[in-house]
Amino acid sequence: NLKWLDLIGNLLTSVPESLGNLTNLQTLNLGSNYLSSVPEWLGNLTNLQKLNLYGNQLTSVPESLGNLTNLQEMNLGGNQLNQLTSVPESLGNLTNLQDLRLNYNQLTSVPKWLGNLTNLKKLLLDSNQLTTLPASFTKLAGTLKYLYPTANPISPAEQAGIRAMLPNTTIYF
Repeated sequence: NLKWLDLIGNLLTSVPESLGNLTNLQTLNLGSNYLSSVPEWLGNLTNLQKLNLYGNQLTSVPESLGNLTNLQEMNLGGNQLNQLTSVPESLGNLTNLQDLRLNYNQLTSVPKWLGNLTNLKKLLLDSNQLTTLPASFTKLAGTLKYLYPTANPISPAEQAGIRAMLPNTTIYF
């Protein structure tokens, strides 16, 4: 019946397989470890509402995380995600997601499907290598409250375009 598990800063290099049995888990904090991958079975923890994988060494996350449809907060910041394939399209299924953190990675572009996360209220994209955001972000105009694309090489003209696309969002360039 465990609902909350905090394994932050435990020098883990892999996720203990026994965690796959914790099907009632709602919060899992695996931040600040040495994880280079996340097991597919993590997607079976369908009651998760909060997942923190910040500050690991992840170069990708599994497709199965798209099964975590109750997820409201996911932190993938501070890893080594660097391309669209690092963040699978299945994450577009996480329509209950309200807070997504992809900051402090090496992303050069943002997946178009992020625009499908229409309950998203906060999106951290700071400290990547982004030069633009996809036009699909117009779908977020009604719900996205805070956008952080700080410390990315986004031109002033592109910044103006992003502001026009998201007129009701507080944007921190």
